[in-house]
Amino acid sequence: LLGALHQACRGKAWDDALHTAFALVRLVPRTPQPDRRTFGIQVRRAIPRPAIEALVDLAERDYSVRDRTAEVLRWIGLDAVEVVLDRLREGEGLGVRAFFYDVVAGVPSAYDMVTAMLRSTRSHEVRHGATLLGRLRFPEAVEDLAPLVDHPDELVRAAALQALGELHDAPVAEPLRRGLHHPVPRTRAAAAEAIAGWRGGALAVLIAAALEDESDREAWQALVAALGRIGSVEACSALATVALTRRSLLRRHGFTTGQRLAAVA
Repeated sequence: LLGALHQACRGKAWDDALHTAFALVRLVPRTPQPDRRTFGIQVRRAIPRPAIEALVDLAERDYSVRDRTAEVLRWIGLDAVEVVLDRLREGEGLGVRAFFYDVVAGVPSAYDMVTAMLRSTRSHEVRHGATLLGRLRFPEAVEDLAPLVDHPDELVRAAALQALGELHDAPVAEPLRRGLHHPVPRTRAAAAEAIAGWRGGALAVLIAAALEDESDREAWQALVAALGRIGSVEACSALATVALTRRSLLRRHGFTTGQRLAAVA
């Protein structure tokens, strides 16, 4: 198999190279322990950077090989992550973004390389970095993500909030609360969505507290929808309060009929 891999790479037969590399990666755990490290080094040396780049190109073109390619790239490790991050830096990569994210998320040692993206002056790089930190799920990432809640780019703020919502073992309440009170309504909505996903909505009380002060219609709807997705006792209690508190001439702090119906829904 190693001989076939060398031959495929020399001949630039990338379909064959992927097939052989995949077979070798699957073979590594079955290699006797004393020989496993040496065998792994041999396989990695047989896939130099030009070959890694070619495998990434192949996966970009052919959806059917992405799962196998991702497994090979994750096994290769940081050398493959470097190629993938370079592709993300080149542009949006809309068609293959999920594939790139899956590769990097499977390499925990990529954490430092990902956090370096947050220092970029290009918003799309920062956004990719924030999303990847959420996928890697290191609790310490909250220190890098929290400042991005105030980033000037709206998409970066949304990515950071979503990533914070994926850090289930980190103290994210404060940055998510800041997101709920951001001046831009879409950012407030993004914060509500992130809170809905964190530990099954354990921070629902933050959304409930923000309901009465929310003045934007779409953001308010996002907050109510988030409470509905959470479905906890606290979330349902907040929704019931909205549904039963009618605004009138004598009670200015109640809710409109449309808002009450949204809470019921």
